[in-house]
Amino acid sequence: MKNTPLIVTYAEAGKMLLNISERTVRRMVSNGDLPYVKVRGRVGIPYEALLEYVKNQTQFVESKQHREQCLTADQILHSGRSSRPTTSAVRLEEVIQQAISKKR
Repeated sequence: MKNTPLIVTYAEAGKMLLNISERTVRRMVSNGDLPYVKVRGRVGIPYEALLEYVKNQTQFVESKQHREQCLTADQILHSGRSSRPTTSAVRLEEVIQQAISKKR
């Protein structure tokens, strides 16, 4: 955006975030969900922080068709496919075992 401000007010941020209230934006700031900056006593939210917040909140819905194509480890073992674990699975198991042993 060409003329995008570096910092926006709580009200402007609310309008950008699906028209939520200024009060809700203030709560988000006080909860630590959104950072704020102070410039000569005035408080605002960095525009980039709003973009980052939206990016982090974005969720993708997995299609039913995709879920049906994915098999669980148990299904793979019982379907006759290779039961030899992949390199990623072996590494994941190592990380989990390290975490468990550190807790003890």
